[in-house]
Amino acid sequence: MLNVYLLENDAALRMLYWWGACDGETKKMSV
Repeated sequence: MLNVYLLENDAALRMLYWWGACDGETKKMSV
């Protein structure tokens, strides 16, 4: 159960990190 939770959480974190990296350019421009 814990392993499944970690895998799902890791996948979510990877997606958020990937989105953050793609959206980083616009954030840098706005700042």
